[in-house]
Amino acid sequence: MNRRQTFSYVLLLLTSFVTAGCSAKKPPTRPVPTGPASLVVVSVPSGVPVTLDGTATGNSTPNTFSVAAGSHRVGLRLLGYRDTTVTLMVSAATVETLSVALGPGPGTPRSLAVWQQLPDIPSSIAAGTSGPVYVTVGTIGGNPGALLVFSLAGTQLGQSSLGYGVSNNLTVTAAVT
Repeated sequence: MNRRQTFSYVLLLLTSFVTAGCSAKKPPTRPVPTGPASLVVVSVPSGVPVTLDGTATGNSTPNTFSVAAGSHRVGLRLLGYRDTTVTLMVSAATVETLSVALGPGPGTPRSLAVWQQLPDIPSSIAAGTSGPVYVTVGTIGGNPGALLVFSLAGTQLGQSSLGYGVSNNLTVTAAVT
């Protein structure tokens, strides 16, 4: 091999190495997502008060909450339905949807005996999603039939004698003050 052929051969090898290095480029890396996530909470029935990580949000379903990435507990409590708590993981800068169909059950309050001492067996209960709770009972102080009004926390807000027998169907059209 003469000198010119050797030089051409070395030049060809160098060109091959340079070209091979160019074609093996790494793809650009994507930045790691950061920032809060959006948590959409939907329920059947709708209008259920939502707690997030044990704290009342003051909002009911359906609703969207901005949360940090990580584990979160979502609580749903509505009178007449089973209290439900779901723990889920959310990733940063994502939108997660939690859909819950509440099953029938006593719901909030958990037990009238613990929640509030009643003078008789309740015959009817009605409540809004955030209270108050209206309860009709057989008698209070010898008066036939009574309407008791409570907050969801169990504080008695008022009472009134119905003046007649126990109601089987309670419909509340206005708040009792």
